[in-house]
Amino acid sequence: MNTMDFVAVVKDEAARLGYSFEVVKNRGKGSHRMVHVGGRKSTVPFASGDIPLGTRRAILKQLRLDPALASRQTR
Repeated sequence: MNTMDFVAVVKDEAARLGYSFEVVKNRGKGSHRMVHVGGRKSTVPFASGDIPLGTRRAILKQLRLDPALASRQTR
């Protein structure tokens, strides 16, 4: 799953749960961005290619979202 698909899944889940969602572009180094969901935050790599499954699960755990979303292939 590439970064844009993953961020879309996180955004959809945040909306479903009624959480706020924001991608902060100027708070990460290089090709990374901060993602804020419902008062929690995590750093997400914004590079070409796919984000590894373990990285997606770790991000979801930091945001306190269901880690099973990491395996979802599409929006």
